[in-house]
Amino acid sequence: LSFFEGANTLHTQSLLSHKVLIATWNVEQYQSLSSYLNSEKYPIPSVVWIPKGRTKPEDVENIGPARGSAKLIEYIRSRLALTVEIPKDKEVSSVVSLNALNFDDLVIDSKDSSGNDVKRSVLVEFYAPWCGHCKKLAPKYKELASLYEGEDEIMIADINADEEMNKVISNRYGIRGFPTILLFKYNNKQNPIKY
Repeated sequence: LSFFEGANTLHTQSLLSHKVLIATWNVEQYQSLSSYLNSEKYPIPSVVWIPKGRTKPEDVENIGPARGSAKLIEYIRSRLALTVEIPKDKEVSSVVSLNALNFDDLVIDSKDSSGNDVKRSVLVEFYAPWCGHCKKLAPKYKELASLYEGEDEIMIADINADEEMNKVISNRYGIRGFPTILLFKYNNKQNPIKY
């Protein structure tokens, strides 16, 4: 899961959305792609770097689960440094960005890469970008997330509850003010605790 968290962090913070396409594939399910990329010789999970305009990998980096999403972010930033400057005002955070498309997968139905349930509690901040209290909380929330970076038992996440597509999630949990923080305990995710 840490790969997806890292990829999500990079994408939602607009560091990569126009520079890099991040994709995954199951090496057993898509054997023809795996064969084409010679991926059977790479340790799993790995990042396969294919520059724009090329069809074969230029570099491969093992980002095993123990190395966390920070390793993926570090690797991609190092590769981009060869070709593009990342804006200095963009800060990479350990807070996992949620939306209506990934909320249930990451919060409610947490599974590992083998499809087994993960005993992970998730702390979710429902925020609005215009909210002054949310802006004031942001540095402390990022600090909290960095303390738990790489921990399997807890994920620190947020969701822009004011964004139109995410209102279905806000409505599901009765979010009426910002910020609202809910703890989805691993053994009782259907009844989150409000803070």
